[in-house]
Amino acid sequence: MKRTIAALAAVFVAALLGGCSKDAEFNEFIDLQGKVSADIVKAFEGSKDPVEGAAAAQKVLDAKKAELTTKFAVIKEARGFQVKEETQKKAGEAVGKSVMAVCGLQMKAIMNANASAPLKKLCDDFTATIGGN
Repeated sequence: MKRTIAALAAVFVAALLGGCSKDAEFNEFIDLQGKVSADIVKAFEGSKDPVEGAAAAQKVLDAKKAELTTKFAVIKEARGFQVKEETQKKAGEAVGKSVMAVCGLQMKAIMNANASAPLKKLCDDFTATIGGN
């Protein structure tokens, strides 16, 4: 009887801990923010004019902002034990890469004063949306 209770308790604890994992949510966020940042860069680079490119890139972000915010809110609530260390590291690297890609657009238009402010806003909006602020 004690063995049965111990076995059931072990199964229950394993199921409980397994149900707390947030790795899937982290991976969904990683994938989404990576796709959005790539789409932002693509929209900017698809325009010959940096000001138009900045506007097109901002539209991409605006269209996905709510989804990014929702996914970030879920992972923001995660506790360390709910996410594998490897997943946390992967998320940090992916977000860093995305921020560099989006905010790096400012360097591509550094000589265009009209594009500077919209690109800074884009960078600020993107970093705030994915948890930078």
